[in-house]
Amino acid sequence: MAQEGVANQIFVRAHLPLRAIREELEIPKGPPIDPAIEIPFSSETQQLLIDAAREADQLNEKDIGTEHLLLALLSAEGTVAASVLASHGLRLDAVRQEIVALKGLR
Repeated sequence: MAQEGVANQIFVRAHLPLRAIREELEIPKGPPIDPAIEIPFSSETQQLLIDAAREADQLNEKDIGTEHLLLALLSAEGTVAASVLASHGLRLDAVRQEIVALKGLR
């Protein structure tokens, strides 16, 4: 199955090792969670979704996509995700410009 999300296109165009990045971010942090139960979002996750919605609004888009989540992750200073993404060369402003170019926005 092809990965076609805008965030994936950003990773591919930057020649980033997607599998390695995913493995860095998926280091287990406790016992597995039963997927049959409802998992409440942590305050950090809630803030990430709010930030992703704000990114979508700034780009005049009504839906939150992978690209907006990526921007929100990059803007979450001091987090593991932001550090891992930055260590692979992703920068908030550059990614935002790439998204605008890919989607033909503004």
